[in-house]
Amino acid sequence: SVVGGPERRRKLLRHVRSLLAEGGQVLLSISGASADINAEYAELYRKDEALTGEANTYFSRASDGTVLYPTHHFTQVELETLLEEEGFQILKLSKEREASSRRPDQAAWFFYITACAASDAAAKRGAASDCTEQPPVKRARRAAIAPGSEAFQDAVCVGLSVMQPFGDDKEAGADSD
Repeated sequence: SVVGGPERRRKLLRHVRSLLAEGGQVLLSISGASADINAEYAELYRKDEALTGEANTYFSRASDGTVLYPTHHFTQVELETLLEEEGFQILKLSKEREASSRRPDQAAWFFYITACAASDAAAKRGAASDCTEQPPVKRARRAAIAPGSEAFQDAVCVGLSVMQPFGDDKEAGADSD
């Protein structure tokens, strides 16, 4: 699931894009809107849309009903548009019906995407970049990323960006106006 509102999603993608070299690739696993195959999600979306202001978004709640955070599930068109607007070229996208991560006895859609950082010139023109999907290259096994290295910091930064807010800005949620 994607936590946070539309601007937070854009900030996360801009941050990821800034860490990639032109042509660099990112692999994404993203929850898809699942109302068509899951009645519980359909009800969550319907019930919370007036509160979240966004289709396919609901509030994840604690067992006592306390709102924890907004959770968004993407449509394919919405996801493709967002990635392209934020400077990514989609190389491969698949939509898979699987068990829901939070409700393992229920079905949900998941998107698996390989995208690359489009060249700035191509992105400004709205044209395809020279990104091409490359088959994985087999190489000698290397040690894990060393803590304290630049690669480690970048990986941690991207991971934490998903879990923690960027800066001091407030996002639409349970406490916002």
